Amino acid sequence: MDTIRILLVDDDHFSREPMRDWLLNLNFFVDEAVDCEDALNKVQEQGGDYDVALIDQVLGTGRDGIETMKEMHKLSPHIQVIIFTGWGDQKSGVRALQEGAYRYLLKPVDPEGFSACTDRISIT
Repeated sequence: MDTIRILLVDDDHFSREPMRDWLLNLNFFVDEAVDCEDALNKVQEQGGDYDVALIDQVLGTGRDGIETMKEMHKLSPHIQVIIFTGWGDQKSGVRALQEGAYRYLLKPVDPEGFSACTDRISIT
């Protein structure tokens, strides 16, 4: 099986960097972006060559995680998006799923739950 390529989008480096390290330790390929524009640039630069985008729902400025996902899907519709947040509520989760998210997870992201998501992605 090929290495799953993940684009991690989070404006908070105190959250993003440990998550990046954790994903790298699980042998995923990880690129990072700090906001919507940065994420869209990465997708374009890589020719859409990501399997998963792990996007924080609350991004500091500009578009939120769901808006970022929608723009990303215009460029590369095959990317499976997992929205995560530390400020989640049921309404945001439902909205994320209705707009096309593969999953909606709460911070801190549970390693077993995340691994189950990526396992399903890798076999679909």
